[in-house]
Amino acid sequence: MGKLISRRENIEMRDMRRGIDYFQKYLENETRKILKYKDMAEKVKRERGEEDTGLKRAYIIIQNSYFNKLNCLYSMGAPIEDIQRLYSEMVQIMNKEWNKESGYVRLVWMLSIGNMINVPDHDVNQLRELVVRSHLKDYLVDFLLNDNNKILDRTTPSFMFSDPYSILYEVIHASSENEAIEKLKCYLESKWYPGHEDTGWYDSHKSQHDTYNGYWSYESGAIVKILKLDDTALKDTPYYPYDMVHFK
Repeated sequence: MGKLISRRENIEMRDMRRGIDYFQKYLENETRKILKYKDMAEKVKRERGEEDTGLKRAYIIIQNSYFNKLNCLYSMGAPIEDIQRLYSEMVQIMNKEWNKESGYVRLVWMLSIGNMINVPDHDVNQLRELVVRSHLKDYLVDFLLNDNNKILDRTTPSFMFSDPYSILYEVIHASSENEAIEKLKCYLESKWYPGHEDTGWYDSHKSQHDTYNGYWSYESGAIVKILKLDDTALKDTPYYPYDMVHFK
């Protein structure tokens, strides 16, 4: 599952809401949780079979911890290569249990991250299969998949969740680069965070239970990279994953 970061002197934090010690401890806790629930899942699968509801719950917990770990790595300043290594493991666990209602945001983020950090086609194709099997039809998901070698031959005109994502249609179809950047900046500064008020991670930075692992609008970065926009004006905008966009 990848090594924890030990050379702190080389870390340049991306999220300053917490310190490196907090993120390091968070990473260790999520790694332990993954190992614990993987062992539990194997035992349940042997005893009760693949269709057991307890096994499916374990897969969801493992999936949550994997993404928490991935997001934490980015927040704490880990090399993008560490995220690349974790990405494939995350895709594998999503393939075991995922649904389009509760898993939509995570799917968008995974597709977006995949676009920015050049993950293997095999991983993206597995995410595509999730979309096809679940009959998910959504403009943003289609846009992100179609950029990856046109592996989804369709464009859905509507969004599964219009709040906050519908403004991204205006970004993608803006008449100029400046207009696209202005609309994306508006999305990041006033739409993105409040638009996720119903998610479990909303306001987690205020929690006393150390649940915070960072806030990042990965879809904003993917759109910039796909459209090849000049994002100089977005570099210090909250939630914008600038150096992931510029990963080669």
